[in-house]
Amino acid sequence: MLGIWLFASLCEQMSAKGVPSRPVAPLFVVFAAYGMVLLFAVSSAFGVWSAMHSVALVGLLFVGVPWLLVQGLTLYRRRTLSPYHLTAVVLSLGFPLVLAALAGLAFALDLP
Repeated sequence: MLGIWLFASLCEQMSAKGVPSRPVAPLFVVFAAYGMVLLFAVSSAFGVWSAMHSVALVGLLFVGVPWLLVQGLTLYRRRTLSPYHLTAVVLSLGFPLVLAALAGLAFALDLP
């Protein structure tokens, strides 16, 4: 619920500031991907893992990561970047690093 509220308030803030060609869809994908990683982290920390988690993880790895990389590169190639566009670029291109760091942390802590 917090993520949905933050996304909605971010969209309202972009509208209020009159950001040209607001990156609503790219930021939605970023929020969804990072939210899914947070869900995996919490589920793993509590030792709850289901087949649905495994399906979502495969989707995140084989669809989410490439999508975010292409999205980040596409947004980066734009000549004029608002702070919102730049945030979407950084979070999109940094996602594989965050995912790798969390996987390394889970391996180091021997989480399921």
